[in-house]
Amino acid sequence: MVSTRDNSVTTEIRNQPAPAYTPGPWEFSLSGHYGYSTLWNPATRKEVLTTGGFNDGDYPIVWMGEEASEADLALICAAPDLLAALIGMADAYVALLLIKAEDPSRFKEPGSPYANALAAIQKATGAQS
Repeated sequence: MVSTRDNSVTTEIRNQPAPAYTPGPWEFSLSGHYGYSTLWNPATRKEVLTTGGFNDGDYPIVWMGEEASEADLALICAAPDLLAALIGMADAYVALLLIKAEDPSRFKEPGSPYANALAAIQKATGAQS
């Protein structure tokens, strides 16, 4: 949770309505049958996006899963901006630690906010830890 001296950011985040997008984790799977690819939540078996094949006009076929929403599309479209913001915040956090003469590696304990941010960045970029 984000915290400020007056907790205004924390309060603002807590007061947001529940997200309308499909909750994670999301997985991407390639189907050997018909060559389709699907972005889905394996726990709920809810499809978010499916793509593959071509129609008669040689245009690729893309469609939303039956239960997908505009919120899912908004989240997918925001992903590059969210990743850039997370990278910037992680870099700023390390810089702040270095200014305070603290070792950033001690904040990489599994489950810590910093470790979670690094894991999300690695997952999004395909980087190896």
